Amino acid sequence: MENATKIILLFIFTLVFTSCKNKVLGDTDKLVSGNIIQKCENDERLYTSVNTDLLYKNNLNKVYLKRRNEFPKDYPDLNECQKLPYAFIEVLALKNDSIVTISSIIDVESFSRFVGTDIYFYDKNRVYTYNTTTATYPNFYEIELDKKSAKLIDSFSLKDKYRLYKNGMTQ
Repeated sequence: MENATKIILLFIFTLVFTSCKNKVLGDTDKLVSGNIIQKCENDERLYTSVNTDLLYKNNLNKVYLKRRNEFPKDYPDLNECQKLPYAFIEVLALKNDSIVTISSIIDVESFSRFVGTDIYFYDKNRVYTYNTTTATYPNFYEIELDKKSAKLIDSFSLKDKYRLYKNGMTQ
């Protein structure tokens, strides 16, 4: 009876060990430290849309802005995560230079993009821009603009009665 128990335990151990060891990796999974599988943070399968293909949330209910990945296609030595088509932005800068999570500031229900542009956004409380043309961190930040008088000049220029922004920068 003891031998039968040992054989069963050995069989179970072998089955569990080999099933973990031989886990099939998806295209965007990374093998870390031998057996641990880590998903790429920019794998869109990890997120669900909460606002018309602009805002997404993860399984912890953190909100992210979905953007097209900025890596050039011919950039050498990109890893599998960097080759994915999207990036999910978690933080933004406020006018007072505070860096905060999108979850803590943006009104998800009213968040939208100005029609005719891919870099200017607004919600019921603030106006934002996503700028990759200048060296800023984070690339997503609040701008000082009167939303009621805002007019889009072209896809990169937005003005109100006080200011003009080009590529997200005040002129």
